[in-house]
Amino acid sequence: MSLTDGNGSRTSTEGTPVIGPATFGELVADRTATGAITLTDQSRNIQRIDPDGSHRDVSFAASAEKRGSYFRIINSAGGAENLVVKNAAGSTLATLNQNEQGEFWHSGSAWIVLCVTTIALS
Repeated sequence: MSLTDGNGSRTSTEGTPVIGPATFGELVADRTATGAITLTDQSRNIQRIDPDGSHRDVSFAASAEKRGSYFRIINSAGGAENLVVKNAAGSTLATLNQNEQGEFWHSGSAWIVLCVTTIALS
């Protein structure tokens, strides 16, 4: 896994520079939720989440709340299940229905919902 600093430079977890574009696997987590999910500053930027039969909360940890933090959250539910996206204080930012995704960016003082869009998943 590689990490990006505030200037967009990537380094490996060992601290060595990474040259070239990020690989898809470095950016994406594809998971099935078994309960609430908390995303940290170490979480992958793109989260494809199957709520697995229930509505689930997806919260940003305080460690993720810093300028420039970005997440795309994709609801890959097989049924009518929602992902409720919340900040570290527990306030709801957006509700993502089945086949919707949301993009979230931290301004340095608050999470900004960039968009919530309907998508086609295969």
